[in-house]
Amino acid sequence: MKTITTIFFLIIFGSCYCQEKSDYEIYSTIIDNYFNRLDIKKKYSKNAVIIDRLDTLTNWASEGYEYVDYALFETRIDSVTRYVLKDMLSILKESYIDSPKIDADSLNCSIQLSEIYLNEFHDLFSKDINEGWERFYKTYPKSLGAFSFSNIVYSGDLAILFVDFKRHGLFASGDFYIMKKIDDKWIIYNLFNMYKA
Repeated sequence: MKTITTIFFLIIFGSCYCQEKSDYEIYSTIIDNYFNRLDIKKKYSKNAVIIDRLDTLTNWASEGYEYVDYALFETRIDSVTRYVLKDMLSILKESYIDSPKIDADSLNCSIQLSEIYLNEFHDLFSKDINEGWERFYKTYPKSLGAFSFSNIVYSGDLAILFVDFKRHGLFASGDFYIMKKIDDKWIIYNLFNMYKA
């Protein structure tokens, strides 16, 4: 029965592996949300870096699926929506390794974006993390930080994805975002933080 349900949802969510206009709208909304936080606006200029792929070598995100699955039942989200989100989360877990290649030029953000390849980002930190951030900020002065994104899984007016964000020192966060389309615009409906450093 579980296999039939999974196949059913894979058919319904057939667009979950396709990068489409909505993907870039969602990525842009999340980046702008980070920048529009007052404490960040004061410290950083209006630029950020997009890592072209999510780092799948570190599998910390996959450990968070069980937590999000449980946390959904602690929210005020109605039971039908929770059931749909749980299946979407299952599909996202299966597609985690196939993170999309992000084209920074396709994003429509209120801040300037630069793009870096994942292997180039890793090379910055090959010797020492502090020296790596010095090299990063020499290349991208006063940058907000570096973002990378998972695939996005859609179901009707809902979407779910994982976002990794890093900036100076050991600051990092990883979050599962639940997005909702309201009046033809994607908004952040809920998020579940997996880690913060």
